[in-house]
Amino acid sequence: MKAFLPCALLLLLMVIPKAPQARSMAQEVRLPVVQGWQISATRKIGAVTCAARRRDTDGQRLYLSVRVIAERESTWDLQVTTRHRALAADATQTTASLLAAGTPVATGRAVALGSGTDSQGAGRFVRFEFAALTNGVESIKQAYAVELAAPGLAPLQIESIAPIVTALEQCQRDSVNPAFWNKAVTLCN
Repeated sequence: MKAFLPCALLLLLMVIPKAPQARSMAQEVRLPVVQGWQISATRKIGAVTCAARRRDTDGQRLYLSVRVIAERESTWDLQVTTRHRALAADATQTTASLLAAGTPVATGRAVALGSGTDSQGAGRFVRFEFAALTNGVESIKQAYAVELAAPGLAPLQIESIAPIVTALEQCQRDSVNPAFWNKAVTLCN
């Protein structure tokens, strides 16, 4: 029996999967709030992302970011999660459009997130996702409001987004200065 115990322990250690240790270090700087949007810059190996998040207002959570990888062109991303909306029955996603001043500037998708609970109770959720907005950024800056549209959903308007785009562009310019990162917090994610 005594000989069996060490063998059993060794076998158990060989069978138990090891937890992955793939973590990366990042630095984050939080910038002043702009019109209710929290702006932050995150630097990971070879890339900087300046992002703006707006807390839940009127059942919407908004996220807008610009990411620069080394010397490449920047890429913009917009995500809007909205409550009390649903796609057509049995649809998990559909094509969505981003319009500025009534003109389409980007195509993305609307994804059904199903039912859930948030700080204001239960509801249905839809997330609008627009990746690679780079070509439409100037149109967005010039428009008073942008509109998100998808088949079967009432259009969703987001007003005063131009100051946020300008703040993210400034963050992007400032992030190349090493002094910008003096107030950074180190994160492990």
